[in-house]
Amino acid sequence: AAASGWHALGLALAERGAPGDRPEAIRCLDEALARDWRREGLLEAREALAPPTPATAAVRALLTASKQ
Repeated sequence: AAASGWHALGLALAERGAPGDRPEAIRCLDEALARDWRREGLLEAREALAPPTPATAAVRALLTASKQ
């Protein structure tokens, strides 16, 4: 439930957020991922807002590996 909530928040900001909201939201999500990379919903929200970075690609790889 929490993951889908974060993902929905990212999608809502991407679709309806003010242009100035995006950089701040991306920064906050990056900080949250740095503290708790296992929260896939945070990553999904981040991916909905901006293209992947090397750091987000690494988190995605870690999450994928942890599920195997």
